[in-house]
Amino acid sequence: MKVNMFRHEDASIKAKLDKFVVDVYTPVLDRLKWEASSNEPMKVSMLRAMIISRLSRVGHETTIQSARQKFREHVDNKSELNPDLRSVIYGTVTRNDGNEGIEKVRKIFETVGFSEVERNCIAALGQASDEALLKHVYDYGVKQGKIRSQDLITIP
Repeated sequence: MKVNMFRHEDASIKAKLDKFVVDVYTPVLDRLKWEASSNEPMKVSMLRAMIISRLSRVGHETTIQSARQKFREHVDNKSELNPDLRSVIYGTVTRNDGNEGIEKVRKIFETVGFSEVERNCIAALGQASDEALLKHVYDYGVKQGKIRSQDLITIP
């Protein structure tokens, strides 16, 4: 069983935990920025992805909007995403943009032809926040067989 101390059933406690995450992590992201510097150590890049992911998961609107913007540029202008942030950005979109986000990530999955990006898409598809969307992802991936059996483990 996976335990996450930042998830709580009591809404008031969850709100306090989310605020704590925002208060602690936002200054770190402000220092790191979204873009990597040249010759940046891998640990810094990994920290950036973790910080952005956590801020997104607690509903930090500035982080979510930045991820959405980077995703739009990626889809509309074919701009490259930082590989360390691709999964975080895809996941932010599927958690926050409902069926529209799911469909855009699904389209990338179906057309990209690059296994690393496909795995990022699969992981993101499993992060939909609505139960009906998760059922849709399950039907698509498992029942329709669109996700290879060896990649099903990638769905969170």
